[in-house]
Amino acid sequence: MRYWMVFVCVLGGMWLGWRRSLWADGVEALEIGEELEGYVCVVRGNVSQGGKRLALALELDWEGKWHSGPKHSLEVGRDGGFNFILRTSKQILRGRYRVVLYEGSQRRYTSRIFSWGRAEQIQEERQKFLDHLRDLFRTSVVAVREVIAGGEFFIRTIAKYSSRIKRVRKSRLEWIRHWKKVEANETEEGKYTFYLHRLLEAGLRNLKDLDELLYLNPCPEVRKDLEYLLKLARQLVVDYTNWLILWSYRPKELESVERDIGQKIYILSKIYKRLAKALRIVSPVRLRWRWLERPSEFRLEGKDYVEKWLKIRLSFSKRWRVSLVPIGPRVRLCLISLQNPLVRIYLEVNDYPLSRSYRDLRMLTVVQAQEGWPGFQKVESFPITLKLQGEVRHGFHFVFLTRDDRYVIGGVYKNRVYQIFGKDKKRVYTLRLFAPSNVFESFQKEFETLIQTFRVP
Repeated sequence: MRYWMVFVCVLGGMWLGWRRSLWADGVEALEIGEELEGYVCVVRGNVSQGGKRLALALELDWEGKWHSGPKHSLEVGRDGGFNFILRTSKQILRGRYRVVLYEGSQRRYTSRIFSWGRAEQIQEERQKFLDHLRDLFRTSVVAVREVIAGGEFFIRTIAKYSSRIKRVRKSRLEWIRHWKKVEANETEEGKYTFYLHRLLEAGLRNLKDLDELLYLNPCPEVRKDLEYLLKLARQLVVDYTNWLILWSYRPKELESVERDIGQKIYILSKIYKRLAKALRIVSPVRLRWRWLERPSEFRLEGKDYVEKWLKIRLSFSKRWRVSLVPIGPRVRLCLISLQNPLVRIYLEVNDYPLSRSYRDLRMLTVVQAQEGWPGFQKVESFPITLKLQGEVRHGFHFVFLTRDDRYVIGGVYKNRVYQIFGKDKKRVYTLRLFAPSNVFESFQKEFETLIQTFRVP
């Protein structure tokens, strides 16, 4: 028995020795550098048995974990030598690398560690990459929040005022037409679902751009979670749409809506927390703004509008009526002129969590109007300061034209925007006059009167 064990050990040693001899030399050098049009990576080495077809991959050390890049075919010469050259327009991050050789699908050899870049260069690039991921996280969360806020707002508003909806298809569609187009010949422009899909698709495009930017992504789990977050939110838009169109507004059905959709929101919140932890974000953008999800809670004291959640006050004359048809979570009040129903005044509240200054708020206002309105044309804009309850507040005056051929009377409309900025530089309180351009000036005086009564916290 003893001789048999010795024999087995000798054979095993011979086999291991043969394996070591095949990969004995392995990778001798790894060089990475920048070129005019991208990056170049050169790997030189030698194996004992030539004429083989192998595969090669780079691995990057990221916080103690090795992350592998794509595999590349490697032709080994008859003498066993190989000289692999990779040229790519994608960025190769500086850091600690090693080379892995594969035979078929089997990992056969791992090289020693090679460093590319000085310590301060490595740290700087890593910080930029993490900041970019954090920006992608924040923009994705803002898009998801818009989905949840919009869906909850429309469902809760319609449930609240369902007794006022006649049981005929035309009236039902009138109440949800701001959520989604309801007629084949109706444009998608201005519909909330169009806005949501545009946000979500922009987030997914940003992830594809990240794939095109980097040769090796050291945080693949983060990228995967971000994609899942956006795609699940896209499915949530479909769920909200189905409920809004199909449900019959019975009280018990609202519980079913909250249960079914609540499961997806719960999954979204888990992914959100996982991403915030992985990216070490101390103060993440909130996934939900409760006030956005609620219909406007207000009382009318004569013709004084008082909003419960946001502490907003506004006084208007008897020449205006309040519309209860939901437009979107940010439109807290819509006044329709009794003299001309095409003339309207909107009270809107917008949050921009990524804003850092009043200048950001002004720029975001213009960009949002430019992207959201067909035929947009800016007339004038300038910052304003005002005194409100003894404090100096900053704001914005903005006038633009838009074209909307759905209405019978003319196609050109004029918007005058009056804004008061929040003290945190992230919230905007807006009064907006919307009127056909040919009657716009006749409503200026009344709009000025409303501005004088506009009070925000």
